[in-house]
This record gives sequence, C-alpha cells and structure tokens, in this order.
Amino acid sequence: MDLPLGPYFFCIDTSALLDLKVHYPSEVFPDVWNDLARLADGGQLIAPQEVLAEIEKGDDEVTHWAREHNAMFLNLDEEQLAIVTEIMKKFPRLVDPNKPTPDADPFVIALAQSKIATVLAHENRADPNKKPKIPNVCDYYGIRCIRLKDLFVEQGWKYQKPTEKETH
Repeated sequence: MDLPLGPYFFCIDTSALLDLKVHYPSEVFPDVWNDLARLADGGQLIAPQEVLAEIEKGDDEVTHWAREHNAMFLNLDEEQLAIVTEIMKKFPRLVDPNKPTPDADPFVIALAQSKIATVLAHENRADPNKKPKIPNVCDYYGIRCIRLKDLFVEQGWKYQKPTEKETH
C-alpha cells in the first residue's frame, strides 16, 4: 500500500497503543478508539509489523483493536531496513538485544522517516547519558514525536466521561 507523503500521517508506537487502555479505556472513551480507528482505516495511522508483534503478546482490548485494523501494520521495505540499520549503528542502546522478540522502536522511527510521518509515543526523552528513547532518536533525525493527547488537540477531538445517566 503506497501512502502519500505529508505531515498528516502518524506512526504509532506500542507505548502509545498500550497507553490507550490505561488512560482512555474503551468503556469510558469509546470515541477515542473510534477516532483512531477512522485514522487507521483511512491509512493515516500506521505502524510497523513489529508493533503488532509486541501488542499480540497480550490478549486485551488493544490486541483485539489492532487485529481489527490489521491493514495499518506495514511490512518492512528495503528503505526502512537501511534506516533501521543506521539507527542501530548510531543508537545501539535503543533496543534490548536480549528481548525474545524484535523491539519495535527502531522500526517505528524508520517507518516514520520513510513516510514523513509524526511519531506517536508514550515516552519521555531520556537524559543525555541514559539509554535513548524514541523521542531522543526522533530529535536526532528531525522527526516530529508527540503523545496521543497532542494528537487529540491537533485534530480538534474533545472527549468527556459519560454522565451517570449515560452509563446506565
């Protein structure tokens, strides 16, 4: 699937998807999930297959949501592989080499760079002498990195908890 290039594409990391169930549970904020589904179904929300592999370690609402929107998870291409290789040379501590499954972080960054997308991650920047995080590497490559709530503001999405009447 070829995606048009531009600033209106978002490459989501596992951390942001897992943040959904913690801060925006679907039973309280169903519109959050529906709005993200609309972006995913429209090809504006993407992620590498490695994010899906990390999510599928669990069996919860995020896993089910991700499987329903499987088309958003893109396969690695040669350009992205070259970017991942470069990232790992410059930031070898970005991933844990002892993890049984590939760490999605460099793949998220590579996909975002290749598609000129904004990264959605739920990570803070690490201090300079600490293990780098996605926002640190994005800064290095000039890739925009934001949190979900920043996406909501930019998209003009507003949510509120249902009233007592609405939940019964």
